[in-house]
Amino acid sequence: GIAHEMNTPLAAARNAIDELGKLIEEYSLSINNPAVLPQDHEEISNEMRKNFQIALKSIEKGTGFIRGIKSQTFNIYDKKLEFFDVKKIILDNLILLEYLFKKNNCDLIKELEDGIILYGDPQSLNQISTNLIINALDACKLSEKPTIRLYLKRTNEDKVELIVNDNGSGISEENISKIFDPFFSTKPFGEKTGLGLSIVHELVEKFNGLIEVNSKPGDTNFKIIFPIKN
Repeated sequence: GIAHEMNTPLAAARNAIDELGKLIEEYSLSINNPAVLPQDHEEISNEMRKNFQIALKSIEKGTGFIRGIKSQTFNIYDKKLEFFDVKKIILDNLILLEYLFKKNNCDLIKELEDGIILYGDPQSLNQISTNLIINALDACKLSEKPTIRLYLKRTNEDKVELIVNDNGSGISEENISKIFDPFFSTKPFGEKTGLGLSIVHELVEKFNGLIEVNSKPGDTNFKIIFPIKN
């Protein structure tokens, strides 16, 4: 479970640093080159800044997870509960996962409502969205045109829905009742820990939320219903 959670921010940081290295080399070759215009230098520096921010956020996400592990293991830190903007947390997370969408040639369609505020631990929502998105990417690898749809919307005054939909292989009827069990996995031994959806279920409960799953080949829907605390 720790390996599963740490691999994503570390891979994002490494990818961003690799890109940054290429941009530094490109920039150094462009110095004193009269064919390189000022706007070209500005474009390279903007790309450098973007990859630096991705690496920094990825490392912060990893250290945040380590703090969470220490908190749960030794009970020496309290979870930071606060009001937070859900859309901002999800968008920050999608920046870190951008390399995975490119790697899997997967389209992302998102409709995220503004101004939705939840109370709880923002890092927990980060974990929820990361696990669901990575599972969706894994499920639609073999699709002709891999597509993930992400929706965030207020359903009424005291409820919010977060939906992750993919056009992947789907979950069989015999397995759908087991997917939130710890260590359950349909993957070969050693390929997956089976902890991802177990963690999601536990974290959703900490928000006093509910999670619903509907699946058939080509259409899998994970819907999380969060209560809004004024």
